[in-house]
Amino acid sequence: MGAVSSKALRWLIGPRHRRRFGLPLSVLAPLALNASPAAFVSQVAAILDQPDESADALAELDVPTLVIVGTQDVLTPMADAEELVERIPDAQLVVLSGASHGLMLDRAGEFNAAVLEFLSAVRPPRAATG
Repeated sequence: MGAVSSKALRWLIGPRHRRRFGLPLSVLAPLALNASPAAFVSQVAAILDQPDESADALAELDVPTLVIVGTQDVLTPMADAEELVERIPDAQLVVLSGASHGLMLDRAGEFNAAVLEFLSAVRPPRAATG
């Protein structure tokens, strides 16, 4: 699986991040990506088997929704994120420039800041105690 892991790394981590953190990534990525090929194949099959009509249910969501995408994500490109935001009422889109599919690693600071800002905006006020 190591060969698959090193090849898969290019899909998950953007080129800038790989250049900057090449050695740590080359050591840690195989650990993170060392799942069995069968598990990955099953995941892809589940995604592909999902009927297109199931996306219609997104319009029924009634919860705060944040969609985050990286401009360099080739697995789930920006057009997919934009479609989610169009289908989910009041969903918010955050685009991280230069981030890849592994954007929570690629742009950890920006990702965390976006999530915290979103959570702060949608969190109900705390009841006063006294």
